Amino acid sequence: MAAVPPSPGPSSPMLPCPIPAFPIPPSPIPSSTIPPSPIPPSPQPPQTSTATSTTTDEASDSSYVIAVIGHDGVGKSTVIRRAMKTWGGSLPVKKLTQGGHVVRSSFAEIKAGGKLTHGCKVEFVELNLVALDLSGGSGPIWPVDVSPVSGVILCYDATRSETLTGLNEALARLCPGMPAVLLACKSDPDKAVQVEAHVGDQIGHPYNVGLIEVTTATSQGKGKMRTGLRWLLYKLEETNRRGETPERANALWKKGHCASQSRGSVSDDHHSSSSSLGWMMERETATSTEGSVDSESTPAERVLNPAEGVNGAAVAAAAAVAAIPSAALASQTSLERDSAKSEPDIYVTLQELFNRLFTAIVSTENDQFVNTFFLVYRRFCQPRELMTEFLERFIEVEQYAVSRDIRLWALMKLAGALKDWATKYPGDLVDAETQSLFRKTLGCMLKYTFLAHVTVDLVSIEQGLDMVVDVDQSWSCRPNPDVSNLQTPDTAAALGIVVEKDGILLADQEVPMNDSKTAFKDKSSFNRSAGSLTVDLDPLPPRAGDSSSEQSRSVYSNDETGHRKWSSAINALLHMDPQHFALELTLLQWELFAAIRPRDVFRHDFGKERDDPVGRSIDFFNHLSRWVSTMILAHPKPKGRARVYEAFVKIAHQLRKLNNYDCLCAVLSGLRETSIHRLSQTHQLVRLEPQLMRDYQSHLKLMDARNGYGHYRRELQADTSYNHMAIPLLSSILGLVSRLQAARPEDRRADGAVQWDKFQRFGDILMAIPTFQERGSVIPGSVSISFQRLIEATPVISSEDGLYERSRLVEPAGSQTGGVLRKLANFAL
Repeated sequence: MAAVPPSPGPSSPMLPCPIPAFPIPPSPIPSSTIPPSPIPPSPQPPQTSTATSTTTDEASDSSYVIAVIGHDGVGKSTVIRRAMKTWGGSLPVKKLTQGGHVVRSSFAEIKAGGKLTHGCKVEFVELNLVALDLSGGSGPIWPVDVSPVSGVILCYDATRSETLTGLNEALARLCPGMPAVLLACKSDPDKAVQVEAHVGDQIGHPYNVGLIEVTTATSQGKGKMRTGLRWLLYKLEETNRRGETPERANALWKKGHCASQSRGSVSDDHHSSSSSLGWMMERETATSTEGSVDSESTPAERVLNPAEGVNGAAVAAAAAVAAIPSAALASQTSLERDSAKSEPDIYVTLQELFNRLFTAIVSTENDQFVNTFFLVYRRFCQPRELMTEFLERFIEVEQYAVSRDIRLWALMKLAGALKDWATKYPGDLVDAETQSLFRKTLGCMLKYTFLAHVTVDLVSIEQGLDMVVDVDQSWSCRPNPDVSNLQTPDTAAALGIVVEKDGILLADQEVPMNDSKTAFKDKSSFNRSAGSLTVDLDPLPPRAGDSSSEQSRSVYSNDETGHRKWSSAINALLHMDPQHFALELTLLQWELFAAIRPRDVFRHDFGKERDDPVGRSIDFFNHLSRWVSTMILAHPKPKGRARVYEAFVKIAHQLRKLNNYDCLCAVLSGLRETSIHRLSQTHQLVRLEPQLMRDYQSHLKLMDARNGYGHYRRELQADTSYNHMAIPLLSSILGLVSRLQAARPEDRRADGAVQWDKFQRFGDILMAIPTFQERGSVIPGSVSISFQRLIEATPVISSEDGLYERSRLVEPAGSQTGGVLRKLANFAL
């Protein structure tokens, strides 16, 4: 089986993949009962006539019925007209369904040629998407007046986002049992669109339906309409060659079952192809022959009856089991038994992990395992070992005695997985030996035209490897690992990585971490690494030696106005709406969060790197926390400090509404500093509404670091479940990774077994990063330059010593006595 090669054009997503998903051909109704009606030999202008009779001769004699569905005005009629232009067709015939929906039918005689070995008569049914029953019930999907549909062309208007409504539901009910093509109509190259190509592609991707951008503005766009139809016809013809019986098709239709429940189609092959390939049999050669899966359809039906609503994937798995040799079946049964255990295996051999990986890749049933493996494998495995497996598996699939559809499906999934790996982690391929294996694997793929859309991208990646830098070497295992090399030093002793103290992420210090008075001395977290957000606009005066005397003279002098920039920063803070401030802060934080890869956590933790995206995010967290404390202490008068304190409480409330947990924790940390907590005169003058104070206490409880941020993690899990956008708290992720590694430092045992349970937990922890990155920013746009200057260019007191000294300067010890006497006087009155 081969798919239609992709149409030229850089903006065109891949065409429908060679998915083994085919409908059941409709049953021909005897034509002797209906008088014939000739089909015009050439295309006619779009005209419409109303049909009041029952089924016509064209409908009964049609080889296939292709439904073109979509909302009004998306371009369904244009698609049909352009698709029939090459072969000619009849005038559209309009009729009303029992539900009052308009259905237009037209017919075309398709001649053999190209991949089509036989001519056929096709009925095109134009139908509004709202006419389909997408409720998910057991009833028919299509209106009862519509002929049994063989294939579907789904259309949406790229210039109107509302035309996407219902497409997901339609694909879920129609696929994978029915060949389908998704068309992005009106994708004019010189016009702005509301629905980008990648959005449409993401709609069809879960159902293995490819997207084609079409337009009447260019000849290329018109040709793509016919290309999509040719691919659909080829798939329908191949289904017909596999011997589906019309009686069974009509029976399923009358029972109201979706075409995806049909058993005889090879559409289910991809669910069991990994098992049929015998990767669970320790490379024992299989004895199944070409087409053996097809011959076992009857036994499979006896095991699982699709008419009873059994999942199609289970039906296909039962059919594939019959083609697996006894050794493979025993091994597969053992794997299923192991996977059913309530407790996963702690240690797994590397070869078993490879088997699980490629089984998941081909079956597409465990994407989470695939993502986790590619994320963590360099801790226990070399890239060249994985690339060797890709090459061997690809060659093995080519030579394996399974049905052609299974083979091509497996090759396509392997190629797609290799592309995903090389695209996401190109640094894994910079090694000379790995590149050599990569080129060999790519050479095997170039033989297949249906993989052209993948190989083009892989060739582009291969040509650019000379410019790629492997940024993951610091935490990866060594080329010839032994147990001592694979163990990470005790995390508690290496907590230059991350230490949590009062919500602040501390840098690696050369002094004891419990010495709070000296831990921060002369150490600016925000300027710690060369790649961090350094303040270059108006830096602080240079420091002399290890002391902070010069800074003390400018910041902690008897001049209570403090640094000259503090007053302007305070004015900007007090005059800015708290919601606006929180929005700008979220945009600034999002830029840092979006740059983080899950592997960057390993770089920062295991590799002890600091000039990395995680290090820069930590620097910003620390800077923001100190900025909050500094702004409160900057005002010389208690009333002014109280107003600044109130502003930050309101900002924290707005950050919570935006689910910006990282900045929320930083602001709360600044408000809870010891130097702020001791300002009794300031706290007496704070005036906040009772509800706002209750919300503030709730925020403090939410971001409480005790119990591993338990309240926060439950809230984040709720955001994940309800598809909310958020910026997670990085310190929580770092803390979980550090504690897990400290508790279970061994990566591989002496016998080479991998502690996979630990790495799987790493994957679960780190998946929060790509999950919320893929959902996008909470608010669109980018941070303003003026706000960025406000945060970055305002000098901050970077040490606890400095903050405490400034606190004692603005409110000396014992200055609260007057406040106590006033309280007693008021009480006496």
